[in-house]
Amino acid sequence: MMGSLRFRDLGLVGIAAAFWPLNIVSINLVGIVHPERLVALVVPLWAVSLAAVLTLIRLGVSRSAAVHSIFVTTVIFMIGGGLIRLFDEGVGYGALLGVGILTIWLINRLDGETLVVAVIWGGAVALLSGPVIGLYESLTNFGESVVVRSEKPDLTMNQTPDVFLIVLDGYPGALAMTQDGFGEHGGVVDELESAGFEVPDSAWSSYWTTGLAIPSILDMGYPATRRWEGTATWKELFEIISGGSWLHQVLEANGYTNHLVESGWTGSACGLGVHRCVPSPLMDEAMHQTLRNSVISPVFRDFAGPFVEGALASMKWLIENGQDLGNSGTPDFVFAHVMAPHPPFVLDADCAPNISLDRAGTTFNVPGVSEQRRERYMQEQIECVNEFMSRFASSVGHDSVIVFVADHGSDRRDQAQEETTEWSDEAVIERLNVFLAVRAPGNCRVGDQVLTSNLLRTILNCYSATDVQLNPPRMWVNPMTELEAEVVDRLLASSPGS
Repeated sequence: MMGSLRFRDLGLVGIAAAFWPLNIVSINLVGIVHPERLVALVVPLWAVSLAAVLTLIRLGVSRSAAVHSIFVTTVIFMIGGGLIRLFDEGVGYGALLGVGILTIWLINRLDGETLVVAVIWGGAVALLSGPVIGLYESLTNFGESVVVRSEKPDLTMNQTPDVFLIVLDGYPGALAMTQDGFGEHGGVVDELESAGFEVPDSAWSSYWTTGLAIPSILDMGYPATRRWEGTATWKELFEIISGGSWLHQVLEANGYTNHLVESGWTGSACGLGVHRCVPSPLMDEAMHQTLRNSVISPVFRDFAGPFVEGALASMKWLIENGQDLGNSGTPDFVFAHVMAPHPPFVLDADCAPNISLDRAGTTFNVPGVSEQRRERYMQEQIECVNEFMSRFASSVGHDSVIVFVADHGSDRRDQAQEETTEWSDEAVIERLNVFLAVRAPGNCRVGDQVLTSNLLRTILNCYSATDVQLNPPRMWVNPMTELEAEVVDRLLASSPGS
């Protein structure tokens, strides 16, 4: 029966199944962590669509009418979610069903008409042009990378404790918490300090955004110092996160096994420098962006989102595996990026998803929701993260290095917006003052004033036979504006009571 279909029929149905995933890929060439997942989405849909075509042919529908009808049906499946969200769910599905039935009726009624063929193939060309144009624009705007790698530390470690580096996305520091009325971090600090952690108040990120802050931590330097255009810089920054950092290379040279726990965010992937990969949940950011426009989009009303699901999966894996890794007898480096307490603020204090429009959104401010309510939701998610830290710290022995560090703080002053050009002192403190807690064996101390670009250099110094030079303190705010040296010094000297 497949022989009754022509290659152009296969291609037409394939375009309907693949155009939207291809569009997602074309505009985000450097941020698709698992392209195989999109392929695994397209191929079964294509196969089901072809099976539907063959079924219609068996029922007596002409080949052309069957192909054209299923082409339209598949397109509706891929992008019909927008219409459903526009109306009430029942009305939306009814409208889609009506449009589909009417279109298929017309196709069958006018089967073979030149106008129908022209409209169908014109639609196919239009659908396919989206990914083609997106790919062209992505390639022409790729630009040149401005990443500047610091000199790789050349060191031999005389001790090789296991190292757990856990980035808690968007967790503000003590100064920021006090400034914005949250009070200090409360009981979790006392608990961590009782468990042997340092929790300095004056801990600062050198960058305001995740895509720069995490490479700065891992590469132990300042990977970008000026503005750029295009995606070449992001590609190299993501490669640093994905196992290409100096930290990964130094630890590998000293016999470590490098583990990476993917977060579900587009910049979190396992690259060549990773020996053991813990994949993100299936519904990562790219898969979510692809399927949320399909007719099954109402399913996602009860979905916590890729960031939340990724955070829950990362915390669960760390709790379940931390103790075994700590007792493995061989040195392990585990890097995990936990996408919390970054919004959406879906997790309550017990880490149970509580899904509502008030809690949604990937920024602090949400139209129509009071700042006080968003604060309460954020505090609940912080309490969830605090409970995770306590549980993880108690599960891993004191002979391992544990680092909990934030990449940046919150953004209630809209610091992450591209048009932000002027920062008040309060905005700088909110975004760059970060939570940090470190427990390292052998009386290793990070000090009272910490810049995250020097954090791992300081820790490596505790276990190296040679000194690791620290970077001069530097900080940037959006859009790649470097703070003056005296401002950086003043921030580092700040404390909640000052």
